[in-house]
Amino acid sequence: MKKLYTLTLLLFAAFSAKATIHNVGVINNSFTPGSITDVVVGDTIRWTLGQGTHNTTSTTIPNGAATWAYQFSGFGDSFDYKVTVAGTYTYRCTFHGGMNGSFTATNGTTSINELDNTASLKAYPNPFKTKLNVPNKTADNIEILNVLGEKVKSVSVNENEKHTVLDLSDLKKGVYFYVLKQEGEILETRRVVKSE
Repeated sequence: MKKLYTLTLLLFAAFSAKATIHNVGVINNSFTPGSITDVVVGDTIRWTLGQGTHNTTSTTIPNGAATWAYQFSGFGDSFDYKVTVAGTYTYRCTFHGGMNGSFTATNGTTSINELDNTASLKAYPNPFKTKLNVPNKTADNIEILNVLGEKVKSVSVNENEKHTVLDLSDLKKGVYFYVLKQEGEILETRRVVKSE
């Protein structure tokens, strides 16, 4: 149970903030910027070719992260890498010695206490088939996220409603998270499972 709670906390931290795309220009035999330090798990690094013949190839990555090697096809071509593990990443262009870059990713700032102090009511039924009843104290928006932290549905709700019934029949079977928000601030995040 502790492992599941820790995994849920890490996933929550990964997508509790809006994911950011960090742009890296590939031009004049350099990556610009050469180093990025404000990356959060769930963000995307996007390299875009400005000129020349280049690639981006991972050299060191944290345990559990995916490696990459991408050859740009021409001006304006871009490559996206979604960050899934906290740590320091280094990369290079294998065609040009000294053409290196790096970024450092963190899990964000969510603490166990913040998660424990959220509303105690849970959505039901869980697992669900088509509809999910979400108890609501003060939220004005409910977001449904997949396990990668990608928003798959967003519903505006009346703050005075005690329960909101979501029709999620269009989602595939699997694990999801619902996020209750009020004026953009996260009130609660919980895991739900769609059984069919």
